[in-house]
Amino acid sequence: MPTKSRIKNVEPEYFSGGDPFNAILIKRFGLDKFLSTAIIVLILTTPIYISAIINDVLQSTSTRIGLLDDFVWWIYQLLFIPATFLFFLWMPEGIREIITKLKENNVLTNKGTPKPLSEFMREFDKYFSHRIWSWIYTILAGIFVPLVAIPVHKTFQTWETSSTFIFYYTIFFWVIFTYVVLLLATRIILTIIWFNKLFKNYRVDVRVLHPDGAGGLSPLGSFSVKVGYLIGIYGLSVVATSYYGASITETPLTDPLLGPVLILLILVYLMSSPIIFFAPIGTAHASMLLAKNELITQISDQFEIETQKIPLALKANDDTLKRILAKIEELRQLHKIAVDFPVWPFNTANIIRFFSSILSPFALWILPIIIDILRK
Repeated sequence: MPTKSRIKNVEPEYFSGGDPFNAILIKRFGLDKFLSTAIIVLILTTPIYISAIINDVLQSTSTRIGLLDDFVWWIYQLLFIPATFLFFLWMPEGIREIITKLKENNVLTNKGTPKPLSEFMREFDKYFSHRIWSWIYTILAGIFVPLVAIPVHKTFQTWETSSTFIFYYTIFFWVIFTYVVLLLATRIILTIIWFNKLFKNYRVDVRVLHPDGAGGLSPLGSFSVKVGYLIGIYGLSVVATSYYGASITETPLTDPLLGPVLILLILVYLMSSPIIFFAPIGTAHASMLLAKNELITQISDQFEIETQKIPLALKANDDTLKRILAKIEELRQLHKIAVDFPVWPFNTANIIRFFSSILSPFALWILPIIIDILRK
């Protein structure tokens, strides 16, 4: 019978990222994700502010909305754009950190004779960091964003349409941002798939008394929480865009909020968010549940063996019955402990943080509707 061996180190060079942002800022210059995000946002948005100053469109006029008064732009500038780049730059480091913490918590063991974890991660990295994704999404964003964005951006008189340069530079900015969003979405999907493969290939040893309250697997749940933060920020941006559309078209605020398209998006958002949360941890949950059930079954089988000895022990004149009853009581205590084994790789704090971030856009969406109802 093969001996279980503990998982070895995850080599830190994995998941450097096959994209220019990670390759240049993180891998080549060794900058952290926060400084890298600040540099990216500063470089990409500075030409917009300079052009707005030159064209005197910082303040709104009777015919044009200025940059400083563009509410949605500031939502994007302060939340949507930085959060996307920050999560994008965090992912390679975050995956390494999650696997390392799982290893340190001693919750992963070799099942039979699987490939070494280093080989498993190397295969994962081939998909995660493959340059083909960058080429595909560069082409897609470069073709489709201008086709969609140019007609839409020409519709309203805002700072974006104040000059040819600022207009087309803004389109260029959204091409880059769309490229990052598409690549980020692909990497999240790949990570979910490979995390599930990880728990299919390696056995989970649940640490019942681990201080994280999730059997030592809370690092995996933290990934779902971080994805939830990003989704929540995206939801806020969608609702904010609806507010902006109402303000520039001078329609009642509740009109776009109650529109069929936005209501459909909200419903899809609320239904898909829990799926996104549980997708990375589904196989881990199955492994934890299997480990729990296996232990309970072993205890139950031993309990049956001991209870079958009772009739013979009753006829004996020695201490056999006392030993059997003591063993049965120990098995009962073990059964109580096994029943309390955690079967989800997250704790209460994880689930609260996730759903609070997910529900925040919904609260922002429904608040004006409630206020409008109360005024009537």
